[in-house]
Amino acid sequence: MSLEESLAKLREASAGKIPEEIRMKMGAATKAIKESGIMDGVIKVGDKLPSFNLPNSKGVMVSSDDLLAKGNLVVTIYRGHWWPYCNAELYALRDIVDGLNENNTTMVAISPQNQDKNDELVEKHTLNFDLLRDEGNGYCNELGIVMTVAQEIQDIYGGFGIDLPTSNGESSWTLPMPTRLVVSQDGIVRAADIDANHTTRPEPQKTLDDVKAL
Repeated sequence: MSLEESLAKLREASAGKIPEEIRMKMGAATKAIKESGIMDGVIKVGDKLPSFNLPNSKGVMVSSDDLLAKGNLVVTIYRGHWWPYCNAELYALRDIVDGLNENNTTMVAISPQNQDKNDELVEKHTLNFDLLRDEGNGYCNELGIVMTVAQEIQDIYGGFGIDLPTSNGESSWTLPMPTRLVVSQDGIVRAADIDANHTTRPEPQKTLDDVKAL
């Protein structure tokens, strides 16, 4: 099953479980993000990737400079364990790791959620790539992809049992937009898939093809 097929099933299930009024509010919030101008400030193809030095799920610091010294880099942004679309993407990305390695490329995921949750997820999904913690979305802010969750959506999340302050270990109620970047060894972004719609993600194969095209 492709990632898009998995996401389509999640969207269908959501439509059957979530009241239309709430779905309309969430859709309006996504539209407002798109119309806010945030996309004008996101990292783009041709930009230099800001350096990062972030802890993985075991607390070991991982440096983008060290990774790029060895080859190309794929960076994917993971919002958190509470969002099924992110989990479907994380699960699907495992399938291209060998292909990326064969093309001299390392992949890392970056998430604002706390270290314990990252460790739990790495084990649960048997991840074959690092999941790094970006506390308070500090690094994602450098990428220009962070948005503040509107109060109305905070209330909806609360009804779903989603508690971002607990999950992330801080109270900002900010989230990164779904993002996947392909970066060549010189640190330049060569492909950037960024979308304010949190229910859509590019296929892993697209990312592998982007790497092969370097």
